[in-house]
Amino acid sequence: MAQTVKVIEITSGEVLFSCTMEQRDKAYDYAEQMEAMGIDVKIESPSCPETLATALSASKESIDSLKKAIDDEIKSHDITEGLGCAVCLPDTDLEQ
Repeated sequence: MAQTVKVIEITSGEVLFSCTMEQRDKAYDYAEQMEAMGIDVKIESPSCPETLATALSASKESIDSLKKAIDDEIKSHDITEGLGCAVCLPDTDLEQ
């Protein structure tokens, strides 16, 4: 499975540009051009764990599960999603 970087139009979800990881600078240049024209885009690029899983021949289902687990973990630390990191702050003795 080839690792690709995609530039996606936010409203429609349409992939406007796609390239290999080695050419990812082209995706960022393209995204900058689209934003200069007023088109809202996002860049989807494989994470390090996803790249490793692909290199180790993980199935698409396993990679999708990994991506969901990563997204869920990130959301759990988002302070706009409830308690966020207020519940995982390190214990410190502030009375010293």
